[in-house]
Amino acid sequence: MHQQLLGTIEVVVAPKRLFTRLRVTRVWFMAFVISSMLGMTGSFLLQPTSRHLAVSVSTIGSRNGQDPSVKRKILVSLSKNDYDWTRFPLFLLVAVIVTASIMHATSLLAGVESFFSRSWSFAMNVAIISWGFRQLVWGGLVAFRGPESFLTDQDFYRAVPSLAWLTPKAMPKLALILSAIDPFTVWSTVLLALAMSQGLKLNPWLSTAVALVFLLFPATLVAAFGSVQ
Repeated sequence: MHQQLLGTIEVVVAPKRLFTRLRVTRVWFMAFVISSMLGMTGSFLLQPTSRHLAVSVSTIGSRNGQDPSVKRKILVSLSKNDYDWTRFPLFLLVAVIVTASIMHATSLLAGVESFFSRSWSFAMNVAIISWGFRQLVWGGLVAFRGPESFLTDQDFYRAVPSLAWLTPKAMPKLALILSAIDPFTVWSTVLLALAMSQGLKLNPWLSTAVALVFLLFPATLVAAFGSVQ
């Protein structure tokens, strides 16, 4: 167990060496545990501000003539979501399944020998950055500033340094899209490209292209379905 823990830390200090070793060992459970603990902690820290924003939005709606029952429904929903942070490992597993599946499919289409377990181990270890550390830093920054510092969803999503910081006067929708590109998503994009080229032995250009899809896909989802207040 101790050996696995030290090995997992290499995703930060020596990712190339880690992916070379994972090509053979395919270990992933310790990475899952670390990502889950970091992510659950970050999600727990986010909850007071999420609740504050939801109550603020419902209060403003009431003042503008919104049906009072809507506010009651929001408050009831919030009381049921007090333990949402405990479901973080489930969201993590779904995300890693999608990532690993795309990596595995790319290998097959490229005609390279591929094992899903190998792609799974790469994706899970990269999740320490993209899901674990990112969620922890987001939660920590939001908790440090306090719930009252956030008046809108846009303020909430701008908490983590991102491209949205470069355009403080951007339209809310654009700011939300840019907030999806931050140091952690860029870092994980570089790691995924390295995992595919070093671990899966894919062409470096193909690896980079697929990794960029992983970077831009969340921003695309935000553009299509994201909402701002």
